[in-house]
Amino acid sequence: MLEGEITHEDNMGNRGVLGKEEVQCITTGRGIEHSEFNRGKEPLRFYQIWISPYKNNLEPAYSKKKFEPSGWKNRLLPLASGQGFEDALKINADVTIYRASLEKENKLHFNSKEGRFVFIYISNGELSVNGQSLRQGDQARFDEEETIHLETATSAELVLIDIPVNQVNI
Repeated sequence: MLEGEITHEDNMGNRGVLGKEEVQCITTGRGIEHSEFNRGKEPLRFYQIWISPYKNNLEPAYSKKKFEPSGWKNRLLPLASGQGFEDALKINADVTIYRASLEKENKLHFNSKEGRFVFIYISNGELSVNGQSLRQGDQARFDEEETIHLETATSAELVLIDIPVNQVNI
């Protein structure tokens, strides 16, 4: 969630409001009925990312977690992952979703492994990604790029997704 709030309800009994800086993961598995509504007064901005699991017929599941912005300040913080990051929400795929907020004149580097694809979404500000200027609403895609350099002259917020090349459907 970037701005606003969304109300989630499902047939497993999960009900609640997901607010700014919170992340939810839903495993649809063999089937889940759910609804999401913007019942708040503020405009809603969020990322909804669908990832295919490593196997079919999983048990349906729901989880959510609030992350403190200080955790992604000038660093990539894993929010949801199937790669064993301890504090990230668990997903059923060899994928990690990171969030970062870069302050003025800051740099980050992401070292991608062989056979990986990386998506970067700019949610606020302006950012140079491997020398290419991007701003809010832009995205970058890298197919098996060894190192990705993120640099800002002002400030920027982003989401980075690291996924195996063979799972990319674009």
